[in-house]
Amino acid sequence: MMTALTPGLRNFAGVFAAAFALGTVRTLWLVPAVGALAAVAIEVPIVWAVS
Repeated sequence: MMTALTPGLRNFAGVFAAAFALGTVRTLWLVPAVGALAAVAIEVPIVWAVS
């Protein structure tokens, strides 16, 4: 039997991993290309969609 904790932890781990990967992409490629504020504005809706 699965408790509520197990799916919650899986969700947290998935969103954390996706945000970590997107943060790396943002820092390495987007910030130099479009600037810090625009890079965050591009990243945030994607992280919201994943979560």
